[in-house]
Amino acid sequence: MPVVLVLIPDWETNSLVVEVPPGASAVTVNKGKVSAVTKAATHFGVEVGMKLGLAQQLCADLVVLAEDKLRAQRAFLPVLEALDEVSAFVQAVRPGLAIFHFQRTWKQSFWETL
Repeated sequence: MPVVLVLIPDWETNSLVVEVPPGASAVTVNKGKVSAVTKAATHFGVEVGMKLGLAQQLCADLVVLAEDKLRAQRAFLPVLEALDEVSAFVQAVRPGLAIFHFQRTWKQSFWETL
């Protein structure tokens, strides 16, 4: 049976929407360095790998969260549940990446709703 691969790039960053307001400048930090950046924070020049102090100088309203791999997994759960509604087999490879069985009987409207 054919499978479909679902990839959501930058999932670590996208998973932050669960804990920060929409459009907020936010980062996750690991060992004093930025590990993920929201799009809003990049507009201030904040980048992955940057030291936290510099990131905070560039963006005064920066929301800082500790890196949390479980956050990314928890945030991906609703995506998996939605895929589970349309397929008998759904497998998470990692947060932001999943595969599921393709049903040849699906009509065009199904793909438009994804």
